[in-house]
Amino acid sequence: MCCLLAGNPGFADEPAPGKPPASPATQQDQRSEALLLKVEQQISAGHFIWPQDDNALQTWQLFMKNASPADPGTRQALAAFADHMHSRAVEEQTGGRPEISKALMSFDAMARAMLDSPAPPHTDAMSSAIASTIPTAASAGNPEAAPLAAPRPPDAQQQALAAMYLARGDERLAIRDISAARKIYEYAASIGSAAAAMALAKTYDPAFLAEIGAVGVTPDQTQAVEWYRKAVALGDPNAKARLQALGAN
Repeated sequence: MCCLLAGNPGFADEPAPGKPPASPATQQDQRSEALLLKVEQQISAGHFIWPQDDNALQTWQLFMKNASPADPGTRQALAAFADHMHSRAVEEQTGGRPEISKALMSFDAMARAMLDSPAPPHTDAMSSAIASTIPTAASAGNPEAAPLAAPRPPDAQQQALAAMYLARGDERLAIRDISAARKIYEYAASIGSAAAAMALAKTYDPAFLAEIGAVGVTPDQTQAVEWYRKAVALGDPNAKARLQALGAN
């Protein structure tokens, strides 16, 4: 595989006249390179998880869908990508751009987790994690529902992804964009982040919203209780006290 992150991301186009077409394996390597290059470009532009149709996470998921971690070319590209992300993260942190640095480190971690995985990634696992943490209509309507069973802990790749979402949610909360923060926290909690479930619960908690002086935001104690319970199930050490403060358990 040629040098990662060098050249035009359109290099997988038709071969020049007179040259034989690239083999399927070479074409796959070229597509992988192009997608990893696009991830870096989107991170540099600040497009970590937004906008919806142009973000690094979306491109990474496309790479995962088409990649085979056992393929030597894919492994070479991933290793080079991870090393490059780490180096750039250090540079961005030194340059005073901590948010880009965090995103780069998250993708570094996801690439290394993919290298360590003995099998190709499956989106079904993430779908199961999401389903296990989304409040059901029955439990949301019953604040005295039984505690939830602890879900399966997220793997290293999911942890890195959740950490990136959590950081973006914290950014939105800091500027009091509660609606956006809720959506982003829910993504992170869906992957298995206890901290995100806790943060999401607080955005519905009347006491917390009053504490931060949130304006124009409707509290929802039922949702707060539900997500505090999720945080307890995921292992947050402070969620139980928050539940008790709301008169729940």
